[in-house]
Amino acid sequence: MDVQKMQKELEHLLAEVHWIQQKLKNLPEENISCERDKQYIRWYLISEGKRNYLPRSQEKLAKKCLKIAPPHTRRIDKLLSPDSSYHNLLLSAVFNDEVSWSTTDYQRSNNYPEKLIHNTYVGILVRSKSEVLIANALFSKQIPFRYEACLQLGSHTVYPDFTIRHPVTKKIYYWEHLGMMGEEGYLDNALTKIRRYCRNNIYPDGNLILTYESRQTPLDSELVLHIIEHYFS
Repeated sequence: MDVQKMQKELEHLLAEVHWIQQKLKNLPEENISCERDKQYIRWYLISEGKRNYLPRSQEKLAKKCLKIAPPHTRRIDKLLSPDSSYHNLLLSAVFNDEVSWSTTDYQRSNNYPEKLIHNTYVGILVRSKSEVLIANALFSKQIPFRYEACLQLGSHTVYPDFTIRHPVTKKIYYWEHLGMMGEEGYLDNALTKIRRYCRNNIYPDGNLILTYESRQTPLDSELVLHIIEHYFS
């Protein structure tokens, strides 16, 4: 491992330590356990070795007792997986007041549904592993988004990969991941798509985020995190 990579790893570890320290200041002594009972998920409050059932009416207390792992640790992958007993509670706790905008019904693309095969933290199926990377990074950073939501550009209907709402300013951004730039036909279509955005006053480096990929140059996870920090920090 070279010096630059070691420095980045150190920064990640220090950030994790700081994250944990800040969370510990506000956490109650109790823990919560989410357990699956057939088709139901039940919450139990664990305190001084005693286990008490926690009804849904106590959701605020459940969120406070939820010891959420830092977003960049491996444990969060299991906790946030759609089949996890903790998934729904974590989803609500992380997105907070933005969850209604992200999860409310909206018109989505119905093109090639058989290609929606990759699952994400929020339980949305996407078309590629790179889109999983983007979706999970947005979720972990608590950035609300919609996947392939309908957008009218003049006389054309398009479905941006991600429609994102800034958690503070509420400004809308569109993120297109162009994942097959090494193929001539795909490249032509991508350029047409970008021109269409520009003609409707949606510009790259403004409210249009573009990432690119080819077989030789896959999408880099650190680039995704850098983009999110740049636009939404």
